[in-house]
Amino acid sequence: MATLSTTTWKQVDAQARMLSGATDYSNPNATTQMRYGNLVLHKIARLLSPIAKPWGRSTTALTNLKAVGFVHYPASGGSYDSTTKTLSGVTGLDQTYVGGWAFIVHFGEATGFLCLIDTVAAAGTSAVMKVQLGTSTAPTINPIVSNSLWAILKPNPVFYEGANLGSTNIFDVVKVVDATNGNSVRLSSDEFASFANNPNYDSSVVVEYAGESMYFGKGSGVSSFGTLTMTYDEKPVTITAATDTVDLPEEYIDMFIQELVRWDLNHISLPVPEQWVNPLQTLEEEYKRTRKENTMKISQKYRVADRSGR
Repeated sequence: MATLSTTTWKQVDAQARMLSGATDYSNPNATTQMRYGNLVLHKIARLLSPIAKPWGRSTTALTNLKAVGFVHYPASGGSYDSTTKTLSGVTGLDQTYVGGWAFIVHFGEATGFLCLIDTVAAAGTSAVMKVQLGTSTAPTINPIVSNSLWAILKPNPVFYEGANLGSTNIFDVVKVVDATNGNSVRLSSDEFASFANNPNYDSSVVVEYAGESMYFGKGSGVSSFGTLTMTYDEKPVTITAATDTVDLPEEYIDMFIQELVRWDLNHISLPVPEQWVNPLQTLEEEYKRTRKENTMKISQKYRVADRSGR
């Protein structure tokens, strides 16, 4: 993979050691120095991400989606036949309930169990249970009569987990676009867990990016997902050998070296000159300023939308 400079790690390492006096290559050793070099590389990349985005943006289709979550659909009444494992007298069921769970409580026997829904009748008034949670067979108890309490757990809205993203060089997700439903709404973990209760997302596809996985949900007004495409900022290429070139724009190589000098001086217990106390300070201040400006722009956008009633 192409990098953003022609400067090699060997050149950077040698210059940092010369400036700091850490010329004994056993202290710090090559592995330790390179490990910290990669930490600095990614820290600078993080600080640059809202400013310049020098690593550009890549896109990839999100495939291998599978259902991973459920929401509750509580109800009461109906009856359960322990011989046929069928819950009957249920209205409003359809094929989207297949693969969900049914929780049934028999108050007369103080018994309750959780079963996987195997099939749903064409008329949508009964469901056949496949297995009881924690066992390989469906439960057998005395028939449950009307006015017992039960609940259906239905995959709606459907949550999805994308293919593992560990092999994708993602620094941060920029956006996810659904070809049918438009831009998705990115939520935090807490927001995603409860989005089905928020009517603001009834017509939206929502997404949560968590580590090496991506989770999706669709509001009650979205019938199905379209083709999902993710746009993301790439990570800089990790340094693994002395001959590797450093994946930073050339204008940031000196800053990179200075931060290594600061670290080397601390490592060998020498005082750090004032000019090297915080080589990343200017970039950190620019990062904070840009983040603040971006936040204000987003806030202003939503205020305008609120005033216009959209």
